[in-house]
Amino acid sequence: FFSSRRRHTRYIGDWSSDVCSSDLEHKGGVSGKDIIKAIAIGQDVFLRIRRSLLGQRLDWLATTVIGVFSATAAAASVLGLDADQTANALGIASLVSCGTLEMRFGTGSDLGEIYAGFVAKSALLSTLLAQKGVTGTQSVFEGQAGIMNVYFGGQYDRARILAQLGSHFEGATMQYKPWPVCGIANTYIHAILEIMRGHDLTVGQIAEIRPYVGDFQQRMSYPLDQRRQPACSMDARFSMPFCLAVAAVHHEVGVAHFTTEALSDPAVLAAAKLVVPIDDAAYDWKTQMPDARIDVVLNDGRILTGTGAGTPGTAEHPMGWPELVEKFQNCAAFSAVPVSPEQVADVIEQMKRLDELVDGTAPIRALSPAS
Repeated sequence: FFSSRRRHTRYIGDWSSDVCSSDLEHKGGVSGKDIIKAIAIGQDVFLRIRRSLLGQRLDWLATTVIGVFSATAAAASVLGLDADQTANALGIASLVSCGTLEMRFGTGSDLGEIYAGFVAKSALLSTLLAQKGVTGTQSVFEGQAGIMNVYFGGQYDRARILAQLGSHFEGATMQYKPWPVCGIANTYIHAILEIMRGHDLTVGQIAEIRPYVGDFQQRMSYPLDQRRQPACSMDARFSMPFCLAVAAVHHEVGVAHFTTEALSDPAVLAAAKLVVPIDDAAYDWKTQMPDARIDVVLNDGRILTGTGAGTPGTAEHPMGWPELVEKFQNCAAFSAVPVSPEQVADVIEQMKRLDELVDGTAPIRALSPAS
């Protein structure tokens, strides 16, 4: 489950609230192996459909449009639905297959923090209804007004979806995000960190930071003044200038840099003003996520160039167990309900042997206030 992740055409984001605690608690007695199986199924469904789409689109939010089906498939596995019930659950889930990229492109919204919860809720409801005998649309994907025709204009590769179905699981190629920001920003953060650390630079030595941005990244960069000074945490994590400023100032990027207090960090805001995006169609997001390029212009006139090559989490540079543990520890430190170091350590040890756990919900309970 914690195998290396390859770069793919679209980040999953947080739809993996998919096999949520509600599914597990409703069923009861779900083993660690069953949880791993359900997650593998859900990831496989998402990636097969997403990778079948011909060309990159900047309209529908694939994470939710497709994610509700992958989450439903995962929940159906946990709840033990048979083939007919699972088909019905997927048909029912079509009622909430929705969401556009304006959730990302727009500003001043908290939806980026909570959308995965809607996906998980809808998946669980769809599976429970199907379990009770409610039927769903049987031609949900390829019907005359099915998802693939209405949402994606029928532009998909059917053979790509079905190839080695059931024997090869695409989830093993998923990429972990090393930093808590919009996925495509990770390659740019890597580029600026390599420059700052490699040349032992401070922001005071920099005259300008020039990221080369394609179509999707341009949505993260404009309106420039607004992106340089984001109003909320979600906007900050989707802001190319702010993310690069954080990396340039702190030589690292973490959850702590996107709190309400951190959004008014004068050093970061000043550095964000140095970010001047360069529009370049060579970095458009087509069928595969583009690499990054950043030029850092120094006060002495030198120009240092960095790229996204070597970004952690790719197939060439996978994040291993130590990196995943560190990321979990950093996130746990910002839990709304404080958890102790002992609780965090307990979860880490249990996750090491998740496939051996008779009760796969034990790590969830280990972080509860009653633990």
